[in-house]
Amino acid sequence: MTLSGHERIFKGLASARSKIVAEGFDDAGVHAGRRQYLEHPEESVDVVTVVLLHDSMDGDVARKTAATVVWNELPMRFDILTIEYQGEVRDIEYSWLANELGPRANRDRKAACLKRGQMARKSFADGACQVSS
Repeated sequence: MTLSGHERIFKGLASARSKIVAEGFDDAGVHAGRRQYLEHPEESVDVVTVVLLHDSMDGDVARKTAATVVWNELPMRFDILTIEYQGEVRDIEYSWLANELGPRANRDRKAACLKRGQMARKSFADGACQVSS
């Protein structure tokens, strides 16, 4: 059975969340969407956002762990990885991740569900993947 583009993305989001939690976080949210700029829509970017819940892990270690999992698990190309941890939000550009973490083993497909106005997200509470506008 071949998975559709949406199914691969949802499976990747679920896998990334599970693997991040397995790394010792209390919980994590992993979302994929499009950051749109009203003034300059041509500059809109695809963003993966990770929200980490844990109190005692070093911030740099937490961000590196989450970035590595996302890099290895998501079957899509994105422009920015945003990681929120302990109230601090950091945007990491794709080019920096590529330089730090190396090639992605055929995981750079553009996500069909990241078209303007749509967001694919893995919900915290029930673990279900949803597509919403």
